[in-house]
Amino acid sequence: MAFKYKYETGLKKGERQYDQHYNLKTEKKVIARYIKSYQHQGNPYIEALPKGRSIEEVLCLYNRDIDVPSVKALSSMDEYERCDTVEALDDFRVALPFHAMVELEFHRALVRSYKKREIMEDKDVNLEYTMENKDMVSHNCIVSRNFSDPALGFTLLGTSGCGKSTGINMLLENYPQVIIHAPDSWQRTIQIVYLHIHCPQNSNFNLLYRTIGRAFDRALGNLKPVYETLLTTGRDLGTKYATLRNLVERFAVGMLILDEIELMDTKSTKETSFEMFMQLSNETGVAVSVIGTMDAYTDIFSKRRTARRTGVLIEAGKYCTKKKQFERIVNNLTMFQWRPDPVYYDETLTNALFEATDGVISDLVEIYKQIQKDYLRTKRKEVTPEYIASIADKYYKGLREISIMEKNPIRRDNTLTEEEIRRLNSFDENIEQQELEQRYDELMSNPTFKTYELLQENVIRSIQEQTKTFSRNKIEAAFVAAMEGENVVDIRLVDIVTKTLLKLQTSTNKVKTITKKDIEQAKAEILENNRQEKQSKHTI
Repeated sequence: MAFKYKYETGLKKGERQYDQHYNLKTEKKVIARYIKSYQHQGNPYIEALPKGRSIEEVLCLYNRDIDVPSVKALSSMDEYERCDTVEALDDFRVALPFHAMVELEFHRALVRSYKKREIMEDKDVNLEYTMENKDMVSHNCIVSRNFSDPALGFTLLGTSGCGKSTGINMLLENYPQVIIHAPDSWQRTIQIVYLHIHCPQNSNFNLLYRTIGRAFDRALGNLKPVYETLLTTGRDLGTKYATLRNLVERFAVGMLILDEIELMDTKSTKETSFEMFMQLSNETGVAVSVIGTMDAYTDIFSKRRTARRTGVLIEAGKYCTKKKQFERIVNNLTMFQWRPDPVYYDETLTNALFEATDGVISDLVEIYKQIQKDYLRTKRKEVTPEYIASIADKYYKGLREISIMEKNPIRRDNTLTEEEIRRLNSFDENIEQQELEQRYDELMSNPTFKTYELLQENVIRSIQEQTKTFSRNKIEAAFVAAMEGENVVDIRLVDIVTKTLLKLQTSTNKVKTITKKDIEQAKAEILENNRQEKQSKHTI
């Protein structure tokens, strides 16, 4: 691409070029901002991407706090309202071992995809498209340099409920979906970084094309369907495929993520099988990544040719068989309790949860929710292994009976064999995953990392959700100053940091240098407010 652009400067460690300008959780369309890539300098599609995240950043970003109402707030609710607040646990998030590998492979696949493609443009040729239901014109598209060289994505397999789709959604929160290059010139270019597609049941390819069209419309902000209609009204599947190929090139799509891939038929003709996506990758250079249960391995990846073109295999449910990793998940989850006297989940209780859930995080959250609700209804104080088993039996008996009768079709407890892994991964890829998992265990076992890095990220996230007044750098500076004080954890750090920032905010919306004295003053005010509030309650 011939247009020139400037690189972002002054970014601190861990900061991305869009952090100060967009909230990527809610704003998915951005104007391109570029960071220099020494290996791919001059490729705007790559240099407009945020940098990949380190495992330390992943472990911080993938943990989420849950808002548990105070005892006083719960006492003012009726039983239905109290139990309803427990549903907040659906938003529980914790970093799992496979998250860092997915982050790594996602970024690598995008770079591979854009590396092997080139721009075609002509100022005198109008290519019409629709964005936010407005008709627009571009003069370029992106095409593959070599049809025989597919762009490898990644393969994420794991038992149902182990967190595959949730992990992907958390990953995508850190990326813009649509990047607009050269917005004020004739070279204006729309880059769709990814499309996340849920495969329909029974390999219904007419419905699949409709789903893909709807994904284009959502990415481009078309409230009135445009591309859904375009991909629905084709006379036959061959015509729809040609339309999809043109859209991938027109909008520089980096990756197609196919979720629930086990629903796709692999035994029918090429036009209605997974092979269609392999052909699309060959012809356009778009990376294709797939997510599915272990059934997908047998159904789709038994052929060596198909297997390698979907990229490195990542086992999402591997943690389900490892009690130490499950214990860390339980420790994070049980921080949130709806009782005034928290229960300590020791090894015995953790083992009971492991037996009840087979180590699967979605089942763990559901059973834990029922334990909290049962307390709110009955005020039962004691939690025992027998009680956990009874809760699991009461709410999941039918599911588990079916699982036993059908020889465990719902989940596959054992991981893939070495032979199965070799069909997809090279020796180096397996070693890299092992090293990342070892690093995960080391970090999650490190008390310094857990009490500082995770706490810092939670404080920053909490304040940014409350207000957009302060940048990440300003919040981080206040957090660092707060952590230098003594015994600051006896008050919520988010309150201390917020109070400090608000006190130092000036009319020009700037923040002065934060000192230990500022932190101590904010802390003193919070303590005094708490004291007055308690005194007021006592008087009443």
